[in-house]
Amino acid sequence: MLGKDEHRLMFGNVDELLRLSTGILKQLKSRRKPFHLREAEHPFYILAVGDVYKTRIGDMNRLYDIYEQGKNQAEVELSLRRLQPDFVEFLEEPPLNEGQPTIDEFVAL
Repeated sequence: MLGKDEHRLMFGNVDELLRLSTGILKQLKSRRKPFHLREAEHPFYILAVGDVYKTRIGDMNRLYDIYEQGKNQAEVELSLRRLQPDFVEFLEEPPLNEGQPTIDEFVAL
């Protein structure tokens, strides 16, 4: 339904944002293991979280700037596509592989 260029226009650099967020989450999870106290009250836990974000803030800003720059153009493209009956049908009744859950079923999981 969407070509590579159209996909990039509609979703921007969301794949890069996902990789960055996944990396941050992995770092945070790896630092959680040594703390045996209630983590929210442990002062070292706060420091461990802060330095992860401090080292990644430049990447976060850069990637979200790129995402934001394409957002308006993506909204225009989506508005135009919503006028196309085949695109609307695709969104409302997407083709599914056998055994693949619908979005409603997936969210309910």
